[in-house]
Amino acid sequence: MAWEMPPPNWNSPIGIELDRFFREVSRQLPDLKTTLTVFGSSPIHLCLDASFTSKDADLFVLSDEEQLRDIAASIGLGKVGAAPGQFYLEICKPWAFKTTPSHYARAHCETRHGLAIIVPHVRDILIGKLSRHRKKDQQGVEPKDLRGFARVREVTGGHPTEAELIDDLRLCPHYFISGVNAIMTDFRANVEDLWPALYGHPIDVNQQIIRPLIDEMEEMGYIESKDWMSLVRALGGVRKE
Repeated sequence: MAWEMPPPNWNSPIGIELDRFFREVSRQLPDLKTTLTVFGSSPIHLCLDASFTSKDADLFVLSDEEQLRDIAASIGLGKVGAAPGQFYLEICKPWAFKTTPSHYARAHCETRHGLAIIVPHVRDILIGKLSRHRKKDQQGVEPKDLRGFARVREVTGGHPTEAELIDDLRLCPHYFISGVNAIMTDFRANVEDLWPALYGHPIDVNQQIIRPLIDEMEEMGYIESKDWMSLVRALGGVRKE
């Protein structure tokens, strides 16, 4: 890992609310076994900049999500019925966090109030932002996602560098794969739009990311696999109209 992260600050504004929720979960569900993983923008707030706030905090769990939503609502942190501007918890299934497959290996793990809590490394949080669905006729990266990338680079002295981000993107071949229509994925479109906004010049996704992935698969003998063929199609991917 090229850059280290400090542990989450549970005394930050969002940290206090999350910790209040964890405490209540421990009280109401003392035998809960599922792990709670914090994602979205909250890890940027918790680990790097307590002034970088969001209207919600995302958590994913393997089970018991309905019970956990009820507990959040019982202490004023429910999503349903939240007033405009009111902070709430978004409790999700694991598939809501689309990031590098290795994110567990570099995540911060701890036990709070008897609960297993995971806070992914911010570099994996940023990859997750590139999975955001693009609106019809969208131009550029979602502004709040670009703010997240820019703020992380400001606070960390330039991380992720281009090389670091490319390394992480190469861990995600499945997000570049195109179907038979060769329509470019939203993930790839977000990557292409991010580069000039963040680094001041475009990126050649074909040559810097997809072609090296294809080469790796060829070296491993996967030249007839569906993933290999889908990546080859992705070289000619076109944007949605």
